Amino acid sequence: MSEILLDKIENRGIEKGVKMVAARLLTDGTLTIDKIAEYCKLSIEEVKELAKNGV
Repeated sequence: MSEILLDKIENRGIEKGVKMVAARLLTDGTLTIDKIAEYCKLSIEEVKELAKNGV
């Protein structure tokens, strides 16, 4: 596989992992939506969508 393709696959995996952690922190009540958005570099709308739909 080309290095570009491998980078894209890796980035998608990282992005999915970040969203999984964000959803877990939210459902556990560990962090607020605002803090999750800040720490995970997601918009508040993205975090709310995670809360609504899960990952």
